[in-house]
Amino acid sequence: MFGLIPLVATIILATIVGGGIAYYGGEIFSGSSIQAESQQVVNEGDQIYTAIKMYRLDNGELPDDGSGNLDLALILGDTRYYNGTSTDWSANSGGVGRTMANEQACLLVNERQGYSSATVPSCASIPAALNDAKYYCCTP
Repeated sequence: MFGLIPLVATIILATIVGGGIAYYGGEIFSGSSIQAESQQVVNEGDQIYTAIKMYRLDNGELPDDGSGNLDLALILGDTRYYNGTSTDWSANSGGVGRTMANEQACLLVNERQGYSSATVPSCASIPAALNDAKYYCCTP
């Protein structure tokens, strides 16, 4: 009986501590996932930017999709230039962009490209400041 009381007290204390960590530590864990998601997009963007540069060096010019935009699918489909699996990237007259569901992560991607804004730009109207970026993140 005397051993049962400390055991129950320990279980209750451990439950309280675990609940506190989950409740107050949730912000830390979600912040880390935003950082990780944005870093993954930055890594993909750097790979795609390099693939585009390599294609231009090999072929002298970039492929056109028929409407005056870069034919990004042609470059990304060629394993000599890109071995990734991401299909979330697109090209338009403003450059190469990616849509993301997580707006906080999207803002971080753009900040790493030197574009700081309180809101994520729309893919339909890319700000001129992002035209010089290697890539950008936008909302559909």
